[in-house]
Amino acid sequence: MSRIIVVLFIVMAAFFVSSLSCRKESESAAKGKKVEAQNEVMEYRLRSEDRVQQTQRALKKAGLYQGEIDGRMNPRTHSAVIAFQKSKGLSPDGIVGTRTWEELKKCLKD
Repeated sequence: MSRIIVVLFIVMAAFFVSSLSCRKESESAAKGKKVEAQNEVMEYRLRSEDRVQQTQRALKKAGLYQGEIDGRMNPRTHSAVIAFQKSKGLSPDGIVGTRTWEELKKCLKD
């Protein structure tokens, strides 16, 4: 009977140790995914800031934006986008979607 208890104890200890190492691996993987997600957000923000700067340049060339080219979608930029959309016969929602961007790119080429 004591041999069975010893064997059970060894099996339980081995199971406990292996579950700890699995937990550490999964925690490490979760940290890796979190860092990866944070990097993706930073890359998106950098691309977004660049896109807003391009939008501001295009609006400035179109004569609809008088503000600073700072990469921030501030109220002045938003109003200029709406005015631009109206001037091009687009839906004036203030969002630089595909159609608006295509029209803005034409201003950048001029």
